[in-house]
Amino acid sequence: MYGLGPDDVAAAWKHDTSTDANDPNENRAYDRIFRWLGRSPGNPLVVVSQKALTGHSKGGAAAWQVAGLCQGLATGVIPGNPNLDDPDPAMRVYETVAFTDAPLAFAPGAFEAGMVTSLGFGHVGGIVCLVHPDRALAALDDESFDRYRELRDSRERQRLRDELAVYEGTRPAVRIRTEKSFLAPSDEVYAGLDAEQAVLLDASSRRLTRGGPIVAGGVAGRIAPPVAHLASPTEV
Repeated sequence: MYGLGPDDVAAAWKHDTSTDANDPNENRAYDRIFRWLGRSPGNPLVVVSQKALTGHSKGGAAAWQVAGLCQGLATGVIPGNPNLDDPDPAMRVYETVAFTDAPLAFAPGAFEAGMVTSLGFGHVGGIVCLVHPDRALAALDDESFDRYRELRDSRERQRLRDELAVYEGTRPAVRIRTEKSFLAPSDEVYAGLDAEQAVLLDASSRRLTRGGPIVAGGVAGRIAPPVAHLASPTEV
């Protein structure tokens, strides 16, 4: 997609928790994926273990990793792992991944894609690939590009309004969810197991709107409406 192949993915912002359970399994997963995709020998995927610097956030670790990868794509720099004093010899068998303690700077536009992994208990996890915006935007026709610019400008204006509202103290800087996504609308009974499973397994159920329905495979659930103190951006 976007004219990119497995050799064009330069780095992976990994979940890496430095545990016996995570590190071998995650490196093995990347090794298997890129061997299967046909990545060229001698062109390893550079690993960024961001938690070595940030720690493990309570719920947004992958969001932090996405921010780090976006910064890398924007600057053309893959940060090193400065704490990497004693790499585990057991990781040497995974030849498609590499670990460095020094940053790697790319020529402008040469860092075109990277991966992010998010892993959790119960085999709940995911891998996403982020592409440099120049690659993605170059694939749009003129009409789609103009539409993208309109949406981008609208988001930027909303961001500025939200930021100003935080400074003014009229909205919180962080919105904390206080209710589960699949509570029944009228009571406190957790009644959305079927809908939750549908969200995980059926891509057609992923159109989640505030207070709107979740419909997948004939299963209908409902997101609990936001609590009163969580004003929507348009209300600020």
